[in-house]
Amino acid sequence: IFLDALARYRAAGDRRQAQHQGSELLSAMLDFTDDPILGDVALVLLGQAYRELGMPDRMAELYEKHIPTAKAALAAEMSYSLADYWYTCVVGKRKNAKMLLAALAERDDGKWPTQARFRLAQIAVGEERPKDCLAFAGRVLDAKNFTDRSALLKVMGQAYEQLGDFRQAARCFAGKGPE
Repeated sequence: IFLDALARYRAAGDRRQAQHQGSELLSAMLDFTDDPILGDVALVLLGQAYRELGMPDRMAELYEKHIPTAKAALAAEMSYSLADYWYTCVVGKRKNAKMLLAALAERDDGKWPTQARFRLAQIAVGEERPKDCLAFAGRVLDAKNFTDRSALLKVMGQAYEQLGDFRQAARCFAGKGPE
């Protein structure tokens, strides 16, 4: 029932239909019981649904509880989402968020370490630590599983601006990448 409600919510065409499907999804989430067939996948989907319905605090609670026992790939996705929520929404947890992202960034499996490096680059440029930003961004630039090259180059351009290297910044902003 939960999976069906989630699919209908995500496929909703207009706002009114999304509101109706959202209430059905919330109802299905309240009746949700762990399905041994879906296991950790169901927990990831449940957390995504909480976030999509505007309840990221519930997603964080769920993920924080289940990360230690989740399978590696799904734990990585939960960790990334939890860290992003902590950094974005919970001022007192920013240090924890960066530590969680840093641990995830050190791994070499799947897309989440690359996403964590990109997020750490964004955080570093926002905190005016351009050298840290470029270190993380350099590892993302070579990753085959990262598709938003323009966003990465924009972050790198901002870091080069902070360093006063306007030629490299201009190259990045033009989409060419640093030399």
